[in-house]
Amino acid sequence: MKLVDQIIAPIIISVQFLFCLLCLLYVLLYGGGRDHSGLFLLLLIYFGAGFGSAVYLNSRKPRARILACIWNLSLVAFATSHGLRWEDLTRGFFGYYITYSFFVIPYLGVTAALGLTKEADSE
Repeated sequence: MKLVDQIIAPIIISVQFLFCLLCLLYVLLYGGGRDHSGLFLLLLIYFGAGFGSAVYLNSRKPRARILACIWNLSLVAFATSHGLRWEDLTRGFFGYYITYSFFVIPYLGVTAALGLTKEADSE
């Protein structure tokens, strides 16, 4: 299990890091305050938190996995509540990341729970 985690965790970290970086650049360069004046600061904070979550996930702590799981879950919940259809999941990198998040959320949740039980057993 540890070997699998050493392979999967860096992939999750890299993909979330690059996704948040691209979204931050998009918001700053193309979707700035003129286009989304009410959402501009909220998007900066949200994708900045995802960027920070990816950096913190590199520590491999169970709490970092919980934070990354919550961030991915909130992104999926936002996308599905705002009318993202299944056909949209194959268009653009945002749709691909949402599809990817469907697989990442259970993995992060299960490994965080296993890590928390290990911490409780060691105390």
